[in-house]
Amino acid sequence: SLKDNDSLVSTTGLSGVTSLGDVWVVNNPVLTSLDLGNLISLDGVLVVEDNPTLQQLGVPSVATSLSNLRVVGNDSLTSLDGLWNLALVESPFGQPSESYGNVSISSNAALTSVSPLSSLERIQGWLEIAHNPQVGSLDGLQKLVSVGRSLVITDDGVTDLNALSSLGSVGWTLSVEDNAALKNLDGLAALTRVPADLKITNNGALENLLGLGNLSEVGGNLSVVGNAVLPECAATALRDQIGLANIGGTVDVSGNAQ
Repeated sequence: SLKDNDSLVSTTGLSGVTSLGDVWVVNNPVLTSLDLGNLISLDGVLVVEDNPTLQQLGVPSVATSLSNLRVVGNDSLTSLDGLWNLALVESPFGQPSESYGNVSISSNAALTSVSPLSSLERIQGWLEIAHNPQVGSLDGLQKLVSVGRSLVITDDGVTDLNALSSLGSVGWTLSVEDNAALKNLDGLAALTRVPADLKITNNGALENLLGLGNLSEVGGNLSVVGNAVLPECAATALRDQIGLANIGGTVDVSGNAQ
């Protein structure tokens, strides 16, 4: 692992490494590049976090499965190159946890795309895509069919969720919150059930909820709140479509356009 190295600029000394399990690259304030181009095996945790000058992941596309993927708080990172063959993220201990089985792509100010995740099919834990202001779409996630726990989307630049059209299963909460440019939820049409909470809140450009037209059950709370241009009648229509008997928790439909 490479952690808390105030003067580390590059990792050229690791250029001969061919096999790695867990990779932690955390809090290296002047690190600009990773030089792991000779890797032929990477199959554990990949955490790249709080490296403000890092521009590229710098790993070849050798990983087909990881036990955790976390790319967070890298202000200069422009690309997720190196993840093109990643198909599966799952815990090596059976059940996902805070540290295993999840994917978090968050708070990367210069990141423009998640397209290198184009082979990803299944995530055992949660998927979080949040606070990447230059990411305009989720293109690259077209093969994703299952998220074992929560799906969280909070990204000001994303205008649609069409890339999630293959997603047929979310194992816990579905949260679509604080997406300033998101206009519809059309990419979620394959979902029929949300086992825990459904949160659709503070999406300033959201026009309709037609993408949830096949949803028939919410196991927890239903919240459709504070979506400035979404007609209130569209929110109540979703509630009625699901049916109060099929909502396991409370219902809050409020603060949408009248």
